[in-house]
Amino acid sequence: MDSLDADTDETLSDFLAYFESTWLGIVQRGRRRRSKFDVAMWNVYSRVEDNLPRTNNSVEGWQRAFDQRMSVTHPTLGRLVSKLRKEQASTELMIEQHAMGVRMRKNKQYEVVNTRLQALVARYAQDDVLVFLKAVAHNL
Repeated sequence: MDSLDADTDETLSDFLAYFESTWLGIVQRGRRRRSKFDVAMWNVYSRVEDNLPRTNNSVEGWQRAFDQRMSVTHPTLGRLVSKLRKEQASTELMIEQHAMGVRMRKNKQYEVVNTRLQALVARYAQDDVLVFLKAVAHNL
């Protein structure tokens, strides 16, 4: 059992070192160095506050649906233009419906999670950081 704990500790330590150097930046001489990816690029705190999507899943979903509508992997230029025109017409219809107040269907599960995350973000300053992080982790 002790060897399992040692392996776990080493694995966790390796992961935390990777995470800090890649996503946060390593602390050297009392200052945090730049990370490979700026925190503003990957942090979704403000997106939750503003009720914006946290992921690009909707874009990936659109891409997959569009690929399926194409029904071929390498369409001719004419076929591509035709499908793009149909897609444009569909998008313009959705914009008009939105302007008229028609609400798009959302996945109920995502709505519940988003509501919970917004409540957590709203009280962020009142909670202990570890309590906040655990609560967020339970809602991902």
